[in-house]
Amino acid sequence: MLQYQPPGSPKLRVLVDSFIQRGSYPDPRTLDADEIGKLSRPEKDLLLDLYNLIEEEVVVADGEEPKKDSPWAKVREQIRDKVWEIIELNPDLLAFEKIQLQAIDKGAVPDPDQEESGMKYFRLPDWTLAHWKCGTPISVKYVVRSVHYKDGPGRCAGSGEVRRSEVPYCPTCDKEPADHGVPVYI
Repeated sequence: MLQYQPPGSPKLRVLVDSFIQRGSYPDPRTLDADEIGKLSRPEKDLLLDLYNLIEEEVVVADGEEPKKDSPWAKVREQIRDKVWEIIELNPDLLAFEKIQLQAIDKGAVPDPDQEESGMKYFRLPDWTLAHWKCGTPISVKYVVRSVHYKDGPGRCAGSGEVRRSEVPYCPTCDKEPADHGVPVYI
């Protein structure tokens, strides 16, 4: 069986795990000129590198999904690595909107909008998912079927509506979903 490594350094993981426990990141805000002036030279250099990579990503993007090992995915990986450096140098920079958006989009940190997962998964640069705890890429999702009754708890025959949702599933760490889950290999 393949062994996967959790993403980022131990220092980054401790920081992000604290946000996972809270269920969110700091409220994003803009980085104004006064705050930029207070940053150290290495912080400013990393931010400049990040902005240059973001510009490069726009140039290489061709409107399609970033396939693994494509030029677009490689730039996205560089952005993710740069965001890791920035957050490790100054964790407070995760509060800034541009950095937070890039961190989530490029998979440097888990995505808080994955309600079912409780921030357990992060996006890889090619837009697939991986489990934050172990780093295992997600190749299986479960389609969960649930019945929602229109007329309340009475549950009269024929009054239900079946809804389906896909839930990521890590074969390494997660327990298999309840019996109503149907595996879908992606």
